[in-house]
Order: sequence, then structure tokens, then C-alpha cells
Amino acid sequence: MMDALKKSGTSGVVQSLKGMADAGYIEIGDRRTPIKYAFVRPTDGGRLITVVAPTPILHVGAGVPDSQPKAGFDLALAALDVKTAGAGSGELAPAATVKVNDAGALQTQDYGAETIRLTNIQVKK
Repeated sequence: MMDALKKSGTSGVVQSLKGMADAGYIEIGDRRTPIKYAFVRPTDGGRLITVVAPTPILHVGAGVPDSQPKAGFDLALAALDVKTAGAGSGELAPAATVKVNDAGALQTQDYGAETIRLTNIQVKK
């Protein structure tokens, strides 16, 4: 993913993701958005799961209701802090763009004005 990002930006990541098998989905209402990439890192109290979808889930914000797509905000990202015991939390960027900054770190920008906070995240068995 990092190579695709450095070479072609967000559009390169989207193209790489579209060639991958589904790893799951994000469901909002009756709409499911396929997840193509998931990365899990262990933490002291559970695990941090980062997921990426090659299409936006929806365009929330930008100051007006029914916001329309804007060039470059072509994927969705979520970071989920899943706890071994109790409820976790997370953040969702339903329409985002990504780039590599001058220091070589991944930098995201959300379409909306504010981050969507997720609460009560639990493992469903």
C-alpha cells in the first residue's frame, strides 16, 4: 500500500485495494461497504484494528446537509481499539484521502469537518 501511495497517491491505493479480496464490511443502515485491507496490532488491553475500504461510505459534513463527493476523498478508513474486556472505541473517516508527509509518515484528511467517534465497540461472537 505504501508503495502505491508514494507512486500514485490516494488513487493508487484505491486501485491496489480494488484488486484485493474482501476482508469484511462496514454496515451503516442497509448499505454495506466492503473492506479490502485490515491490519491488526496487539495493545496492552486488546488490539488496534485499522481497516480501509476502496470507496467512501458517505460524505458527511463539509458544512452542508447532503454533501456531495469531492475529488480525492475516494476511500474510507477506520481505527478500532477493541478491548479484551469491556467496550472499546474508535474513529471513522467515511470519506478520506491519504498521503505521505515529508517525514515519511502516513497522513490522512477526512472530508468532514470533525472526526466521527465510535463508542461501545465489542467483539461479536
